[in-house]
Amino acid sequence: MLDTHVHLVSSDHERYPLKASPAAWVCEAPVDAERFVAEMAEAGVERAVLVQPLGAYGGDNSYAADSAARWPRRFASVCAVDHTGAGAAERVSEWIEQRGMNGVRLMAIPDASVLDEAHATPLAQRAERLGIPVVVAVMHAALPRLLAFLTRHPNLPVALDHCGFPDLTGGPPYSAARNVFELACFPNLTLELTSLVLETASHHGDSRRFVSCLVDYFGPQRIM
Repeated sequence: MLDTHVHLVSSDHERYPLKASPAAWVCEAPVDAERFVAEMAEAGVERAVLVQPLGAYGGDNSYAADSAARWPRRFASVCAVDHTGAGAAERVSEWIEQRGMNGVRLMAIPDASVLDEAHATPLAQRAERLGIPVVVAVMHAALPRLLAFLTRHPNLPVALDHCGFPDLTGGPPYSAARNVFELACFPNLTLELTSLVLETASHHGDSRRFVSCLVDYFGPQRIM
């Protein structure tokens, strides 16, 4: 069993200082690498993907990179950089080639325009050259921008955070979530089915129905 989306926060704030205004969850429910390794063993989880917690550290990926280097048989890691500024592609290369990270996160929340060609193409091309996947965080209403991104980069492995925060109002057959289902035609796309999505689905019917619907569209091999 693998956990494909984990945010770790170090208890050592001197070595890994939090950004000036950390997200509420960072202060309320932080989990460091040592504790998570113990919980993995208890739960029977063999490996996990450490995704850079922007709410804790912004673009400083040091803790995720160091944790993955410390437990290489347990962790892979995904970096994040300021992809709107100059030199974003070079910073991705540094984290991948020099620090051994394994993917890059493209944060399109709240500004989905970062998925547009002018912003995203240099980073996507660098990811393709490095042979790494891109993890995209984007809200449901902006999924047409992701569709255009996938059209431009058909060979780039892409994982969609939280299944794109689908609109599940109305319950089955989930017609309000059609923007998600329309992405099934891109074989390079996989979905991250998270506890957040399952909880939302449970409020609009049986969460198992939504999972079955995703499997019908994407197949089980493209759902994490």
